[in-house]
Amino acid sequence: MSNKKRILFIIDSLAAGGAEKVVLTLARTMVQSGHKVSIITADNKIEYDIDFAADTHTLDFKKSKFEPTYYKYAKRLQRLVGTLEQEHGAFDLVTAHLQKAHRLTAKAGIKKAYYCIHSTVSQGSLAGRSGIRLYFKRRRLKKLLDGKDIITVSNGIAEDLLKVVRIKPRSIRTIYNPVDFELIRRLANETNPYKNEDYIIHVGRLTPSKRHDILLQAYAKSGIKQKLLLLGDGPLKVAIQQLAHELGIADRVIFAGFYTNPYPIIKSAKLSVLTSDYEGLPTSIIESLVLHVPVISTDCPSGPREILTGNLANALSPVGDINTIAHNINAHITNHQNKAEINDSYIYRFTPQNVVSQYLKLAQ
Repeated sequence: MSNKKRILFIIDSLAAGGAEKVVLTLARTMVQSGHKVSIITADNKIEYDIDFAADTHTLDFKKSKFEPTYYKYAKRLQRLVGTLEQEHGAFDLVTAHLQKAHRLTAKAGIKKAYYCIHSTVSQGSLAGRSGIRLYFKRRRLKKLLDGKDIITVSNGIAEDLLKVVRIKPRSIRTIYNPVDFELIRRLANETNPYKNEDYIIHVGRLTPSKRHDILLQAYAKSGIKQKLLLLGDGPLKVAIQQLAHELGIADRVIFAGFYTNPYPIIKSAKLSVLTSDYEGLPTSIIESLVLHVPVISTDCPSGPREILTGNLANALSPVGDINTIAHNINAHITNHQNKAEINDSYIYRFTPQNVVSQYLKLAQ
């Protein structure tokens, strides 16, 4: 029997985002090891460069008012997987990532599928709901995930699923997200368009859960001279720009937008800051540490506490605590934390080879 496996990833899209980058890192590492990888996206949207030999397909998902959309595209997924297996052999491992892919995979009845959960469900899908709305949303989630094989990207997500959402899976395991140290460090040597600036950085989409309002208020209160560079795009850009004006810091906040290669920009930052209300396993923290950039983060559910261990745990702040975040920003800049203190022993468990080996154990 060949040790080379056929792996299928099903995901909403390959738009700019953390889960999408995780899937591409997994796929790239598997291909480099000689395995055959296929990727099926629900939406026809690809924003990352696919720099390896993967077999990619899209369902070209489009909502319709006149027909049951998920049923239609689940059938399309079922036919596509059947065709790929008929032409090239059965898949040894199937993983589905993000909510749309989860629903389509379940409705299509894809066998041997693992459902990968990338964020804290009670803080995301169930947030802001109460009473009957909360009951029915939790019921839909349980219908989708009960009896399934689940992978969570942090222990905190697993605990949330079991104790808060009360999912009853067939199996559940935590496999951390992979981060390609070698690739990140190589790409970080390219030209930084902000090389003449002195700045701290936030990496992430401009969305409500990232709490840029908290970030800007803490930055303003910190009193540091470095600028704040926001690396990412999103629907709250105008609101965040307006808040920067109201706080009198508009001339010190750089809206850099999205970069396919953000690493030269991250590498030159004096500090990387995360102020989220919730996460799954925030890759931006790990990538900053790979580049030996000091990190401060909210101690949100879930992930930061599992990444920032040992001496790095001093960088955690309570969620929403502007004063503590401001103090930590100032302290890290004032104390000039030595980048040499951030070594790979803190982050070895996130290497692609280590993570992929855990996935391949499931492909038996």
